[in-house]
Amino acid sequence: MIKKLILSIRNQKLNQKMFISHFIIAVIPLILVTNVFYMLAKNNINEVSSNFINLYASQKNLEINSYIEDIDKRSKRIYNSEILTYLINEPNYSKSQFISNKLDIDQFLVSMMQQDERLFGITLISAHGYGYSMGYSQRGIDKDILTKEKWYKQIKESDGELVVTSAHKTPYLSIRSNEDVFSIGRVIKDEYGELATVMIFEVRPVELMLFNPDHEKISEQFNTRITIRSSDDQLIFDSKAHLVGENKNLYREKDTLILTNESEMSGVKVSVFIPEANLLSTINNFGNITIVILIVVTIFLIVISYYISHYITRPIIQLTRSIRKTAEGDRVMIKRSNRNDEIGILEENYNRMVLKIKYLIEDVYLAQLKEQQAELLALQNQINPHMLFNTLESIRMEAVVNNDLTTADMIKNLAKMFRLTLNRFEDEYYIKDEIEYVQTYVELQNIRYDNRFQLNIDLGEEILNTKIINLVFQPIIENSIIHGFKDIEEECYISIVGKIIDNGILIQFRDDGIGVKKDKVDEINKYLEISPNRIAKPRKNIGLKNIYDRIKIRYGSQYYLKIIKEQKEGFVVEIFIPQKSREE
Repeated sequence: MIKKLILSIRNQKLNQKMFISHFIIAVIPLILVTNVFYMLAKNNINEVSSNFINLYASQKNLEINSYIEDIDKRSKRIYNSEILTYLINEPNYSKSQFISNKLDIDQFLVSMMQQDERLFGITLISAHGYGYSMGYSQRGIDKDILTKEKWYKQIKESDGELVVTSAHKTPYLSIRSNEDVFSIGRVIKDEYGELATVMIFEVRPVELMLFNPDHEKISEQFNTRITIRSSDDQLIFDSKAHLVGENKNLYREKDTLILTNESEMSGVKVSVFIPEANLLSTINNFGNITIVILIVVTIFLIVISYYISHYITRPIIQLTRSIRKTAEGDRVMIKRSNRNDEIGILEENYNRMVLKIKYLIEDVYLAQLKEQQAELLALQNQINPHMLFNTLESIRMEAVVNNDLTTADMIKNLAKMFRLTLNRFEDEYYIKDEIEYVQTYVELQNIRYDNRFQLNIDLGEEILNTKIINLVFQPIIENSIIHGFKDIEEECYISIVGKIIDNGILIQFRDDGIGVKKDKVDEINKYLEISPNRIAKPRKNIGLKNIYDRIKIRYGSQYYLKIIKEQKEGFVVEIFIPQKSREE
């Protein structure tokens, strides 16, 4: 906990730290001293009052325990009477015997009522479903409604133990009533341990308080609230609310002194709630004056602390903002405050640092640019055979002289390919130039393979007029002819399809060749992503790898070349480049 607090303070801003330190040094000791004297007086009053109220609660609990013990003894009298036999053998009696037995049971219940004037009623519910009752202001009961009550099920499941229920209404009376009662009951078993009857004594909660003369005196003197709760913390009596049966948690009331006495026998709890304001009336005035003084002193210290912290931390905050801007790329120098303290030194050194960063960034940027240009040139030189152009032209002329027109046409197409590559600057190279280069290459291959390859192009005018680095399309088409159509004798189809998306151009090269498996596609894509610096000597997929690296270097990391595996046979290469038209 202490480590978390220290870490939290450490992460606060500087002006907040200064304010907190001033507050702790000045205000906290004053609050502590005042609070100590106030608590001493409060505890003294609480102790005297608590002793008196606790004695009353203990006495009240003893009276309730005595009453419950008396009911417990009277409920056991049924074991010594013939009533239990009647209840066990109810179905075996004739109608006349049943009426005679009922009179005996009623007489038994009458004697119970006469022994305790606080009882509101007594009920017996036999195991065979018959109900007998006495009291209830001469109102009968509806046993079907009574047996559905939650508190009745609680008594029936008690396995013979005496149960004190929470307060409840009496919807089961034959004449509907809103009487507030609580029940004390138990299950009566026969000699074999089987249920014979459920015996219920019902008492009005207010009857528990009528026989104690101290209740009214204590209530008037301290404005107390007295509650009685069952062992499961359900409300039986509430001297203030008069909302019998509510399940409000009274034990958590704020600013209230609570004294609770719990019976070890029945679990019944008697609680006395006393507002602390009544106990502390003699010290409230002193407490109010103390609070006013604390507020005035605190406000004064807040103003002083704010002024001091603002004066000290304002230059630091400005410096922090400038550093944040520098981290975001906006390297702005700050205006000196002409201070000669540590803050002035920080400002001076920050400005020096900004200048140095500017110089370093420019140097690093130029060095990286030169490195990329050199790398791009090296990659292009892998596939730019300048020295072969004149030689090929000489060979073609020799073929013409010897009347070998097929060879001459092949050399002518090959020379045209070299001319398309060598006679253009890269900034003047367009996709339509790549298409012309590819068409020438396919014508050259069709001479060799007897017009086996069919090239289909579906590119719009806007795409054709888009700039592109040279020698991108041909290695992809060559890959399809050499690998995709290997050992295939019939016609082979290659298509180039493109569309404009997200301010870029997506072009797919498809063939209907033998294709490759999914794991092989993944292997090729992973190989393409490897940095050129990490490959000592490329040994496979040189053409595709060359295109991939040049796209990344020239256009950026968001542009790419990748292989796509589709469900049907064939091979698909997809490239994504920026859209740069002829007009740009």
